Amino acid sequence: MDWSQVTFTDELPLKLYHVPNRKKTISCGAILVRGGITARGLTKLHIIPQKTSIDSSYYISEIFEKEVKPAFSRVATSTDLTATTLFLSDHDGCFQQDSACAHISKATITWLKNNIGHYLPPEDWPPIENVWSIMGATIYASPEPQTYSYYGCRSKFS
Repeated sequence: MDWSQVTFTDELPLKLYHVPNRKKTISCGAILVRGGITARGLTKLHIIPQKTSIDSSYYISEIFEKEVKPAFSRVATSTDLTATTLFLSDHDGCFQQDSACAHISKATITWLKNNIGHYLPPEDWPPIENVWSIMGATIYASPEPQTYSYYGCRSKFS
């Protein structure tokens, strides 16, 4: 397996902000972010609206159709890591994700077979967890994001 040809994807919940208190930290909401990495570039971040249930239908229509499929179709080389081609050729790309219910449903697997072709089973856990750690450290650096728009601005620089 040529790991440079694999797109690793995952979701991460991020707190919008929290208020330090002498006795405890108070969580004040969170958003769910989904993204992917390859050796050559990144997918665009997909921010999942609060209180959205991620079932197969949402996963296919909002993430696969709007984020994954266009990312796999990129052909231009760019210095923008969210716009550059992810693979050496459009037949080389391989998709990988974890085993969340929406990721392994029959509808999702069928979509992958029909639209992406090459994908790894969910047993091969993605290394994107390391990217989330770096991104979280950047986003939660002082001062902490206190609004959704401030988070969005901060995430562009992580």
